[in-house]
Amino acid sequence: SGFLEQALQLLRFVTQRDPHSFEPVFALGRTFEELGRWRPSANAYRRAWSIRRDSTGARFALAHALEVLGELDEAISLYRQLTLLPEMQKRALMGIARIKSSALAEAERAEMSAAAWDADTPVGARIGLLFVLGEVFEASHRYDDAFAAFLEANRLRRESLVENFDAPPDLE
Repeated sequence: SGFLEQALQLLRFVTQRDPHSFEPVFALGRTFEELGRWRPSANAYRRAWSIRRDSTGARFALAHALEVLGELDEAISLYRQLTLLPEMQKRALMGIARIKSSALAEAERAEMSAAAWDADTPVGARIGLLFVLGEVFEASHRYDDAFAAFLEANRLRRESLVENFDAPPDLE
């Protein structure tokens, strides 16, 4: 915590001197987040997004901070905007599903499910999608589907941990 407090002071100094520099403002939000100070974190992420409107990272970080703060409608709205970007769609749908699974259209659930069960989807994305789908199915009382999603997510997680553990270290 002492290191983070020092970083916070330095970032405040930098952002006061150059309030329009994206990287330090974003880092300020991240530091507040690490300290569990979600309101100033959200404010910094909002400021970072205003500096760089095309930053998906700032929008995702802001949506997450708002989610933690309980400002769920605004968080869902940000995630909904991010679904319009094809490369961000699945991650944004997972954010919406975490908050309020009923906010997803059936087609969006089907798309998430297809990607989650597709072996060509990267393993990390599949794991995240499967866990979120498990929660969505559980909330809809589709317990068999929820169990299958959780089972597969855990299997993939264990498998990827074993693969990482078995990988030889880099010897240079």
